[in-house]
Amino acid sequence: MGLGSAILELKRNNGENEKFREAVLYACIHDTCMNAQMEDARYDYLFEAIGLVGNKDYFLDAIVSRLETTDNYRLISQLCGLLYMFWEDGFDKAGTAVRNKFGDYLSKITRMKKENTKGLPANSLTVLVLWLCDIYGIKEFFNCAEKIGQEMIKRPGRKIVTLIWLVPSAERKFGKTFMRKFEKEAKKTEGIRHLLETWQKEDNSNGSDHIERDLDANYIVSLAATKERLQPIRLMRIGRKLGKSDEAGLRLQLAEFLHSEMDEETKAALMYVFHDCDYPYPLEKLLELYETAGGKLKSRILPALERFDDTRLRELAVYNLKNGLFIYESLMLLDKYFDNDYDLVYQAQQSSKKAKISDYHEVSMAIRDLIKTRRVTAETQKILLYDYRENRCSFCRNLNVEIMCKNKIIPDDILEECLYDCVWDTRKLAKRYKARKHIS
Repeated sequence: MGLGSAILELKRNNGENEKFREAVLYACIHDTCMNAQMEDARYDYLFEAIGLVGNKDYFLDAIVSRLETTDNYRLISQLCGLLYMFWEDGFDKAGTAVRNKFGDYLSKITRMKKENTKGLPANSLTVLVLWLCDIYGIKEFFNCAEKIGQEMIKRPGRKIVTLIWLVPSAERKFGKTFMRKFEKEAKKTEGIRHLLETWQKEDNSNGSDHIERDLDANYIVSLAATKERLQPIRLMRIGRKLGKSDEAGLRLQLAEFLHSEMDEETKAALMYVFHDCDYPYPLEKLLELYETAGGKLKSRILPALERFDDTRLRELAVYNLKNGLFIYESLMLLDKYFDNDYDLVYQAQQSSKKAKISDYHEVSMAIRDLIKTRRVTAETQKILLYDYRENRCSFCRNLNVEIMCKNKIIPDDILEECLYDCVWDTRKLAKRYKARKHIS
């Protein structure tokens, strides 16, 4: 989880930490983040733990071996981050291992008979290039770009690297002169030129407006009936567009579909449209649909109910929370009608912990949104501390610490832990708060 308590324990036992070696190694060679795209990287936190355990060569060999066998781009990023720390610490072998992995993985991607449509191998190669840039500098970027570009020429249409991630990231690393150097190198070699031109085409196409322009009810319903991965995002985007327009007729047509004999799975998807635009009929009609709906459709109706103002919605939210039903959606609904319901929130928080990690994470975010706009009390502290311990998301933990520090309710033992958290912003928060507390 990245808690500072782990580092504190290692500090207390410094010199006698051999018993923790395998536990630290496990955290190094596995992705323990709840969501690596949202959370801070942990390689510096883990390298600190390695230093407190000792025998760096043992860890370095194990990390190199794991890098050689994994294709997971998030784990690759963590392993490369650790190898970067080793490289900075004087272990040349660490940089060589990243370079070797790049060569092996580029060869592997180009030999794949079937392209991965989700682009995950391309993401892994992108991560490797970016870490090589950190280790060896801008020349290494152009070395990699030439090799990748040559493979792209041989295999037109094959996604080998994620250019819309790679090029902007390299520009942020190397500064304002990077693109000028990129264009200069492109004049010298065919591979770099091809990679640059391909990125420019992709960049232009990604700048276009992908929101559907000529919308009609049948098209939107057909989209709701599909199983495509981006369906929810596209339907909510349509809802936001309808919410900003005067197309009341189209909203009425979609609402009619919801009250027709259409299958419930499609109705549940169609409700995404009304998350960000008003449902056009009176509240009673939507409540009738809610009463007869199955679980998935009920959960999708609840966000649409947030746009109404009626005390019956408080009763509905309270009933759901007391019975462990649709906890995330019901907490969002309760927000408008909150009346010191901290015990209810704490109960919902505990019952939701039994659910899968992603569901608990949603509940955690809803609770925090509810708390941060209200006066913080002792009851609030209990809720925040429970989430501090139970939430696997280190970013959320940081927000909990921020609320506790701001309201001066953070316990001393938690404050001490936060000084060694895997999130550097959490460490800074704790350090500033401790300094102010000392002064006062």
